[in-house]
Amino acid sequence: APPPTTTMENRSVVHRRSKTSAATTYALFLVFGIGSWVTINALFTELPYLVTRAPEGWRIAALISLTVQAANLGPLLYMALRRWAKHRYPQITGADFAAYATYAILVL
Repeated sequence: APPPTTTMENRSVVHRRSKTSAATTYALFLVFGIGSWVTINALFTELPYLVTRAPEGWRIAALISLTVQAANLGPLLYMALRRWAKHRYPQITGADFAAYATYAILVL
């Protein structure tokens, strides 16, 4: 029979898993951020074409800029709320996320 594991060995395994999980989360966050950055750059690259073809003209450039800036406020506000009122806002569940996603799609 294998020798019983100690508490220190169990903590080491948990610590390794949390490090791996943190690294995976960071990598996915980085990939998502780079993808968003490339998409926004591509949109601004196509802006001269959009300005000449779209009925909004140069107004579309201002709308895109405002939209990008507003999209940056969401994560910042979420982070501030999580730090400011930890006890007031519990973790978001899957049902909450589905409701928020549905609302976001309906707003569009």
